[in-house]
Amino acid sequence: MISYQELRQIEKELNEIKFDGQGVGNFILMPLYLGIYLRGYEKEFSNKRKFRTYLKYLKYKWQRPILRNKASRQPNLSKLKNRWLFTSYSPRENLFKINYTVSQNLTSDQSLFVLLDKRLESFFREGVKPAFILGHEVSISDTKEWKQYFRKIEPRFKTIVSSFLKRNKLQSSLYYLLKTELIFQTQSYLAYISIIKELQPKVLVVESDRYSSTVNLVLAAKKLGIISISLMHGIIFKNFGFTPLLADFILVWGEIQKKILVKAGIDPQKIFVTGAPQLTEGIVVEKVAARSKFSVPDKMKVALLATNRIMPELREKLVREFAQAIDLLDNYVGYVKTHPSEDPTFYATIVAQYPKIQVHGTETLGFEESFALADVVCCYSTAYAFDALMKKVPLIIINIDNEHLGYIKHFVDDLNIPLVQNSAELTEVLKRLETLEPKKQDSISNYYCKNYGDVAAKEVIKSINQLINSE
Repeated sequence: MISYQELRQIEKELNEIKFDGQGVGNFILMPLYLGIYLRGYEKEFSNKRKFRTYLKYLKYKWQRPILRNKASRQPNLSKLKNRWLFTSYSPRENLFKINYTVSQNLTSDQSLFVLLDKRLESFFREGVKPAFILGHEVSISDTKEWKQYFRKIEPRFKTIVSSFLKRNKLQSSLYYLLKTELIFQTQSYLAYISIIKELQPKVLVVESDRYSSTVNLVLAAKKLGIISISLMHGIIFKNFGFTPLLADFILVWGEIQKKILVKAGIDPQKIFVTGAPQLTEGIVVEKVAARSKFSVPDKMKVALLATNRIMPELREKLVREFAQAIDLLDNYVGYVKTHPSEDPTFYATIVAQYPKIQVHGTETLGFEESFALADVVCCYSTAYAFDALMKKVPLIIINIDNEHLGYIKHFVDDLNIPLVQNSAELTEVLKRLETLEPKKQDSISNYYCKNYGDVAAKEVIKSINQLINSE
C-alpha cells in the first residue's frame, strides 16, 4: 500500500513533464488514485488482464490510433455552435442527474452533451432530448502530431513511473497500464481540441474536472480559452479527487465544502456555493413496495449499509462489523448496498457466514429505492450519508479507519449523529436508536447544502451566466 504522500509526489513529478503544455500527471490522475492508491487494479490485474493490456499496449506501440474514427455517427457540429457544453460520464442516477438537471433548466438549443459512456447513448436516444455527441468515439484523423509530442515525453515518463513502482514494491506490469492510459488520454485531448475549436462553446460544465473521462476535455478547453466549470459530485473523501483544481471554477453544495477546499489550497474566488442539482429531499419510493420487493418480514427492521470506494481490507472490515452486529439482533435484517465500482461477490464469504445479510449492487437495489427500504442507514465515508440526512432516515457512522473518514466527522459534531467503532458498539446503538435525539437540521442545513434539484440548477445557471458575462 502506497502512502498519500507518495501519490502526491508522483503527481508533482509527472506534471513537470509537458504534453502540449499540459502536465502529464493530470492525464492519469484517476488510475493513480483509484487504481494504485486505493488498489482497484488488484482484482482486475489477473494474468488474463495483464495479457490483454499488453496486447493493447503493443497496438499503440505499433502506432495505430487508439481512437477509432466513427465520424459518420456524429452529428453535424456546425449546427451545434455556441452552446453550453455538458459532459455525462455515467448512467448512475445520482451522477447523471448533476448536469442533466441543469440542462433541463435551459432551452433545448442552449445545451449540448458529450456522452462519455457508451451505455448512455441508448438512454439519450430513447427519452432524453438534449443534443449530444459521442465522446467515446471521438478520434484524431492523423497521429503525426501526437507522435511528435509523445516521443518527447516517453523516456522521462518511463523513468519516473518505473522508479515509483520499484520503490513502492508494485508490479512492474502496471507501467504498461499507466502508459496505455496516457496514450488514450493524450490522443483524446488532441481530438477534443479539434471538436471544441469547431463548436466554440460558451462554457464547459463537467461533473468532475479530475476524473479520467473529463480531464482531457477540461485541459482542451483551457488550452483554447473556454471557461470550464466543475460541479461537486459527492463529498470530499480525499483532497486528491478535487485539488489542485483543473477547471477554472468549482460550484459546491454548501459552505462546508467551500471551507474545506479553501483549506486545501483552492482560491475562494474560484468557488461558488449553489447547492446540489442531483439531490432531492424526501423519499420518493413507497416503503411498502420496497419491503415487498425484498420480502422483508413484517416485524423486522432493515439496517442498510452503504459501502464506498476504499481499500479492499477496509471494505471487508466494514461489512463484517455490520454483519456481526445484525447477527446479534433478533428484530433486524441487514442489507448492504455496494458502491457501483464494486463486485457484490467480493462479500460472498461474509454472506455465507451471516445469513441475515443480503448484498446488492446498483442493478438490484436502486438509489431511491434503498432509502424506502431502510429503517436506518449505516456507512463509513460516503455521500450516501448526506442523502440519508436529507431524506430524514436515521444515520449511524461506522468509523473503521480515522484516516479516511473525511468531513463525515462533521456530522457527528454538528448533528449528534452516532459514531461507533465496531460491531459491539453498533449493536448497542441499534438497540436504543429510537431514543436518540439528533439535533434540528433546519438551522444548519444550508451549511451542508444550500439548495436541491431545480432550485440548485437555477442557482448554477445564474452563477455560470455571471462568469460568462464577466469574461
